[in-house]
Amino acid sequence: MSTLLFSFDILSTFLGFLVVSFLAILFFRHRYHGKIIPGPAWIPLVGNMMELRSDPDLRICLRRLQKKYGDIYKLYLGPSPTIVVCGYETIKELFIKRGTEFSDRPAATLPIIIINGGKG
Repeated sequence: MSTLLFSFDILSTFLGFLVVSFLAILFFRHRYHGKIIPGPAWIPLVGNMMELRSDPDLRICLRRLQKKYGDIYKLYLGPSPTIVVCGYETIKELFIKRGTEFSDRPAATLPIIIINGGKG
């Protein structure tokens, strides 16, 4: 009986260690990778979703972040980084004058699902 309890104790300790290690790797890998673009702190697997839900009107929340971080900032929607571009002149510069540099980006499915109310 004590051997069985000992094996469960080792198993739970090992699984706990794996979960904590995975979250630490995920957090630190994204934390120090790509610090060029400013943005708020985020939580692994959740990203900035809690901060985006802090105000019922998403536009007010995004405007507040724009005032704090500038016209270009980074948010994490879940574990995926998302670049937010604000301001007419900044958008014109990026998508009209330098559009070929940004034309081959992959489609982001999570923001599309969120915008369409979960309908994909």
